[in-house]
Amino acid sequence: MDTYLKGKVRLVIYPAEGKNSKGVTVGHIYVDGGPEAFEVTGGLAKSGLEPGGHRSGITPPGRYVLDHAEHHTTRNWPASVVPWGAKLRERNEIVEYEMGGAWRAASGPHGSVTFANVIWYHRSRKHITVDSASRRARQMFYDENGELMSEWLWNDFGQWSWNMKRNGVRTAYYIHTTPDDERDTRLTLPFELSSSHGCLHIRPNDRKTMKEKGYLAAGVEVEVKRYDERRRSY
Repeated sequence: MDTYLKGKVRLVIYPAEGKNSKGVTVGHIYVDGGPEAFEVTGGLAKSGLEPGGHRSGITPPGRYVLDHAEHHTTRNWPASVVPWGAKLRERNEIVEYEMGGAWRAASGPHGSVTFANVIWYHRSRKHITVDSASRRARQMFYDENGELMSEWLWNDFGQWSWNMKRNGVRTAYYIHTTPDDERDTRLTLPFELSSSHGCLHIRPNDRKTMKEKGYLAAGVEVEVKRYDERRRSY
């Protein structure tokens, strides 16, 4: 059993304990190294250049500390520019989203998602015009019936995420869900976790439980084990 630091919650993660029916490598988050566990998937071995210039890689082993819960946003993934749950509207054929009490352009020549699409294509070693990037940005916010969504529920990092800080510095790695898993949970559909580019994926219902118990909170210590390590019997 791993050493437990008295008075502090510590999450011990063995990311590669087996595979699910889809062949995805899965592991578990163990609370204080004990028997309470939650399924998790991490990143896999490094891949070649993927769309958007991204590459997959394992979740680096080591010790981390969780940052605060956040609706993470980033221009590196067009679907993650707009925070989870942001209200949407359209004015003058430009889709806008509400953030911090202000409305911001998502599409249009100066839209933040338009810009993210331009970056995405550039990193994919392809070219796209601003007009085309704007049209793609606008289309993202309409459902299959051609109706503008009332809020954005497709951020790649799910409803909430926690950055895994190392030596007091934020890293590129988060604990989070995915929009597909959020949707399947709402529809009560059975599903299995997918692998990530390096972050740690958990189930929405497990996130809820872990938040309520204080396992996902700022200051919680996290240790990610090597992929070739196996946990001793508790």
